[in-house]
Amino acid sequence: MKETGAGVVLSSSWREELYLDEPVCRAAVENLYRALETNATPITDTTPLLPADKGEEIAVWLAAHPCESYAVLDDRDCFAGAPAVRAHWVAVDPARGLRYRNYLAARQLLRPISR
Repeated sequence: MKETGAGVVLSSSWREELYLDEPVCRAAVENLYRALETNATPITDTTPLLPADKGEEIAVWLAAHPCESYAVLDDRDCFAGAPAVRAHWVAVDPARGLRYRNYLAARQLLRPISR
């Protein structure tokens, strides 16, 4: 975040918990927000909840918030409806979590485009 100036936009299914009237789920998500903010990576927005795959939700968000570069870190390929978004996907191993190589791949995608 510090190197690229990028922000975090949550597109995880976890964001659905924000809309539930379930105290435990809501507390877990709020804890995630606090932890990320404490580590200088606050969540700046969330993608819309749509009856579509995650890639399409991200594409809708990008249409409303154009940006020069972006990376999508996820443990599942759920971008069938948005191949342009899939090109920015960094696959994270669900058993091991975010690794240094994922960071390097995301950093490469987040580099500003040369003019």
